[in-house]
Amino acid sequence: IKEKNGTDDCDCDLNFGTKVMNVDITNRMIQTMNKENEKTSSHGPFDLLVGCDGVNSPVRTAIESNAPPQTFTCEVKSLPGEFKVARLDSVPPNLDPTSVSLLLPKKGKSTAFVEPTVNNGACILFAGRDVEDDPILTSNPVTLQNLTMDSIVECFPLLEGSVGTTDIIQQLKTQCSASASSVKC
Repeated sequence: IKEKNGTDDCDCDLNFGTKVMNVDITNRMIQTMNKENEKTSSHGPFDLLVGCDGVNSPVRTAIESNAPPQTFTCEVKSLPGEFKVARLDSVPPNLDPTSVSLLLPKKGKSTAFVEPTVNNGACILFAGRDVEDDPILTSNPVTLQNLTMDSIVECFPLLEGSVGTTDIIQQLKTQCSASASSVKC
């Protein structure tokens, strides 16, 4: 917002690595917790609150509970398939660092979406259906034990040369596959 306005005069705060703990719509206040040091703090009063806080959104819940009857409704639907996410310190060298990339598998059932993030980092969303046989999305401990960066590159050759590959493997091995939902308000 500040960059688009071309000025530092914008009176707004952007908070990353922060969990929304409570939203007080009436008094226009918000309580957050820093994920690194678990310190809580209060912010406000706010004029605009953008809740990019997921399907179990405390921001949306606060709006729902404070809105007059029949003025704000939401519908949550489960989506088919499952996913895992890995965070990288940099965009893989074979991909465009300015755009989201969809990688179709050369082998396996999952797809990969690679999204650039702040500070030139990246996030990979591995997604698919019938994941028990998939070497990346499975929760089977024996299959996960054999997961290596070579096996990931075999599925997705464009990920070759990614920095922090040991960390990617560790992230995938310690996650259970999750399911996604869509929210319509």
